[in-house]
This record gives sequence, C-alpha cells and structure tokens, in this order.
Amino acid sequence: KENIRTIKNLPKIKGVKEIMYPGQNKFKRFKENSKKEINIPAIIKKDLEILLK
Repeated sequence: KENIRTIKNLPKIKGVKEIMYPGQNKFKRFKENSKKEINIPAIIKKDLEILLK
C-alpha cells in the first residue's frame, strides 16, 4: 500500500489528474455501475432464466 501511495503522490505531467494503477479504473467503473438500477425487459429475463436451467 505504501508503494501505491508513493506513486500516486508523484508529480503529474500536464493534463494528468490522477495516476492510476492497473485495475483501478475498471474497479471504479464497477462501483459506479453497481449503484445504478438497470431495467431488464421481461422477455430477456425469461430467456436468461431458460439459459440458467
């Protein structure tokens, strides 16, 4: 964790807001998308239930 903190505190070049480590952007999007409610049409739900059997 200390290595990550050290790297994130390094000076950034012009135009870069944040230094990100591998997987950080994906995890950030996952957290944001997990909060959203996604409506799935009934026909798709039915098809998915059939596929799960």
